Amino acid sequence: MIRVTVTKHHGTYTQLVCDGHAGFAEYGSDIVCAACSMLILNTINGLDAITHTKMDVQSEESGHIEVTFREELNDREMVLLDAMILGLTQVRKEYGNSYLKFYIKEV
Repeated sequence: MIRVTVTKHHGTYTQLVCDGHAGFAEYGSDIVCAACSMLILNTINGLDAITHTKMDVQSEESGHIEVTFREELNDREMVLLDAMILGLTQVRKEYGNSYLKFYIKEV
């Protein structure tokens, strides 16, 4: 199962953590894993290339991705993350909670 946790502080995103594998299909054929990976990686790439967001990104072969934002996000950055969350919500709605758990944590 893929677990995605997005942390917010005073309404702005501060961290994104993704861990695990969906287990929907065999490795290399898992559409749920591919969809989640694409949404998350595209968001990270957009934050880097388009908005030049100050962030620390850690990525491991195991599938673990951790992004920590170094500054409060602006409206454009928030929209990119909101769009990612919308996409992940749609994946979970389509394929169910057995493959993707998604949490938004306010600290």
